[in-house]
Amino acid sequence: MLLVGCGRVGFGEASFDAADGPQLLVDVAPLDAAFPSGLVAWFPLDDQAATSVVDVVSGFGGMCTGSECATQVAGHRGTAFGFDGDDDCIQVPNMGQFGQAQLTLSVWIRQDTIDVCTPVAKPAENVSTTANTWQIETTTNNEIEFSTTHGGSGNMTMSTPVNTLVVGQWQHVAATYDGAMKRLYVNGAQVATDAETLALTYGVQPMWIGCDVNSGNQAAQNFAGAIDEVQLYNRALTLPEVQALAAM
Repeated sequence: MLLVGCGRVGFGEASFDAADGPQLLVDVAPLDAAFPSGLVAWFPLDDQAATSVVDVVSGFGGMCTGSECATQVAGHRGTAFGFDGDDDCIQVPNMGQFGQAQLTLSVWIRQDTIDVCTPVAKPAENVSTTANTWQIETTTNNEIEFSTTHGGSGNMTMSTPVNTLVVGQWQHVAATYDGAMKRLYVNGAQVATDAETLALTYGVQPMWIGCDVNSGNQAAQNFAGAIDEVQLYNRALTLPEVQALAAM
C-alpha cells in the first residue's frame, strides 16, 4: 500500500476484515515537518480511511475492531479521527517503544462535550487498578490533567485551572516529565507544574488513543470529539519547542 498526502510518503501493510475483524493500522514514515529531536512515535491520524489505517513512526501500528474504530473528520491539520464517546478506541501494542525515563506527550484535541475523557493513556503494570504510567484526561470542570505513576504510588495528577478546556475548539496539549518536574502546557503556555523525582512505572500494557483502560481491562473515559497529531518524545521538550508544536 502506498500512502501519499500532506508531504508524507510511506509503505505498509494493513490487515482489514470487512466483517468487523481486527484491523492492523499501518506504519508510515514522516517527511513533512521539522519536529524536535527525540520523536519516538507520531500518529498524524491523517490522509487515511480512518477505520483501517493510521500513520505511525515508531514502526508499530495500532488496532481497532468494528464499531470501536473512529471515523475520519476534519482535523487541526488535514484530517483527524473522530471518537464517539461510547466505544471508539485505538490500541497500540507495547513493542518496546514505551519505556522513556523522560518524555513529552503532544496532542491536538477538540472535545465536544463536558465530560471526563481521555485522549491518550498508557496503563501501568498492574491492570487491576486505575494506575497509568502516563495519561492526559479532562474533567467535568473543563480541566485538563496529566497523571503519572511512580514506584507503585498510584496516579500522581496535576491539573490546569478550571475551564482551560474549551469545548468544541481545537487545543494543543503537551505534557512533559524530565525526571524531576512535570509540566503541562495548553496552546503553548505552561499552565501547571509538579515536582516528581521517582522513576515512572512501566509495564507491558498497550497505549490507548481515545480512551483509558481501567480495572478488569474495561475501557473507560472514552473521548467524545476529535484527536489529531499524537506524538511521543523520549525527552522533556523545552518551552520554545512546545510553542513551536502548538504553532504548527
